[in-house]
Amino acid sequence: MSEEAVTIEIEGVPHDLASLPQPTQANVQRIATLRQRAAALETELQELKLVIDAYSNSVIQSLKPVEDDSAVNE
Repeated sequence: MSEEAVTIEIEGVPHDLASLPQPTQANVQRIATLRQRAAALETELQELKLVIDAYSNSVIQSLKPVEDDSAVNE
């Protein structure tokens, strides 16, 4: 199985990842990991906002007067 060279672009210049110094390769990997984590956190934040909105709507609905079915039919 042959390994393909991974090329990344830094400030518009393509670089072969394997040719970069080891500390730089580690930093590139860390950046990728942090970006993935940030994306996951953004998704979680959106989900949390939806849940907060659902609870808020539930509170609002619980404060509205309940209509009596017999009064509606009269």
